[in-house]
Amino acid sequence: MEFGEFFILIYQDLYFYGTIYLLFLLLYFFIFKNEIWGILDPLLLETISMGSAAFCVFVLAYLNSIKYKYLFSFVATELGLIIGIKISKYLPKIIFKNPIFKNQNPNSFAIFLFITEILSLTMEIISLVTIGIVVLNENINHVSAYEGFGIIKAFLFSSRSILFTSLIYKKFHLKKKYSIFDIICFIIMFLGTVTNGSKSAILSFFSIYFISIYPDVYNGIRRKLKINFLLILAIVSFPLLVITLTSNRNLLSSLLALFGRFVASGDVFVLGYNDAVLKHIKESSFFRYVFYPGFGTILKTIGISITPPSIIGYDINEYWYNNREVGPNARHNYLGLVFFGYYWSILYSSLLGFIFGYARKLYKNSNPAKQNYAVHIFLVLFILYAFTIITDINVFLNNIFWITALIIIIFGMSKVFFHIIKLSKLNK
Repeated sequence: MEFGEFFILIYQDLYFYGTIYLLFLLLYFFIFKNEIWGILDPLLLETISMGSAAFCVFVLAYLNSIKYKYLFSFVATELGLIIGIKISKYLPKIIFKNPIFKNQNPNSFAIFLFITEILSLTMEIISLVTIGIVVLNENINHVSAYEGFGIIKAFLFSSRSILFTSLIYKKFHLKKKYSIFDIICFIIMFLGTVTNGSKSAILSFFSIYFISIYPDVYNGIRRKLKINFLLILAIVSFPLLVITLTSNRNLLSSLLALFGRFVASGDVFVLGYNDAVLKHIKESSFFRYVFYPGFGTILKTIGISITPPSIIGYDINEYWYNNREVGPNARHNYLGLVFFGYYWSILYSSLLGFIFGYARKLYKNSNPAKQNYAVHIFLVLFILYAFTIITDINVFLNNIFWITALIIIIFGMSKVFFHIIKLSKLNK
């Protein structure tokens, strides 16, 4: 079924389907109420996304628009994910004793931050010269603007995340004041993010701040965040405000548009739970599909010929609309079905749930003040993007690849410069 047709069916009986939708959201909030850390936790939005996707599948089954084997596959993989997350809470946490995981000299961090700031400024300039100001160009958006500029996009977005996380670390864990240069770099980075046109990128600033300090809150080192009603209202209203201003809509149509965007979390099931669509999907290698992002870009950049995987979402979109420029995210249920079949996909979803849950367990029990700053920054960003394991592992591994690569490069450079400076002082 085409997604437009699906949404029209819902809209024609909005009170009935709206009630069912709210029940699914309540069900998922009940399931994950003890997993969600707070209103700024990315898992909160992902819980809405999961509830929305489940709503789509059950409506499709109610309308007899999909075979029951797809309904059973969805339920089994969703239960596998949930069970994996729940089981992970009962495993003992790992204590890392290697010196690399311990806190480092503050002067080493200062060099790390300075290199990050220089890199971020450089990428903002390159992006401005190469891409321009995205929001001022009606013919492109924050996705299409970077087609053919994968390396620029990867370095730009990753350097922004690393810079902001580093600034939070400096203020709240090292308890040091910001320099004028820190503030200038933040303003330029923030303006670059805003003019890029990505709403999720703006919201990620709040999530990075929340995730960065959450272990201290959880372990009683820092007082619990007090979020007043006005801040909650601002966060909830932000998507509506953006839709209203950018689309020239009234409040009611903005609410419907927001509802449509949440329901679109299940677009891969609406479009893809179909025998003919599954046969149309071209990619057969799971490892090429998930590991090509990052590694493939580097190999292509240095001149090594490599065939990229056929993106599942693009294949689905091509089947319905003869267009490969966009496509739905391959959520864990669907990706597992494509590559592992009905039964092994349950194990795949369970494993993802376990990784997701255990990573969050380890992080919230950590002590950022006693960690190596580079490790802490990596963990914050890993948790920030961890929910994309559920929505599309291809996206998750691409983000983590570039963030890991940049942190290693910057950390290595900072240690080299730190020892050079240290030796020069000893030789005086």
